[in-house]
Amino acid sequence: MSTPGPPSDPKRQRALELRNQERKQRLVAHRSRDFEEAEAWDLDYWQAHSPEERLSALVAIHRDVELAERAKRESLASEDEKLQRSMKTDPSE
Repeated sequence: MSTPGPPSDPKRQRALELRNQERKQRLVAHRSRDFEEAEAWDLDYWQAHSPEERLSALVAIHRDVELAERAKRESLASEDEKLQRSMKTDPSE
């Protein structure tokens, strides 16, 4: 597995552009007038997908939520450590 290069790396930039294009082709959007219409559209959307696709989406959502929660915990821990360090360096001592 190769390590990613700097953002200015032309190969990496091209790979990012291709992934963005692929993602945009997969995106599906809908604007609903109310919750009832949104729920009906959502039901139709997911019923049009196979059980495997629905499960894959659910797993991806769980993974994303875990990553977000982990990042939040790490950020809070980092802020707590900074606060504790700042309290240890009391200028009055």
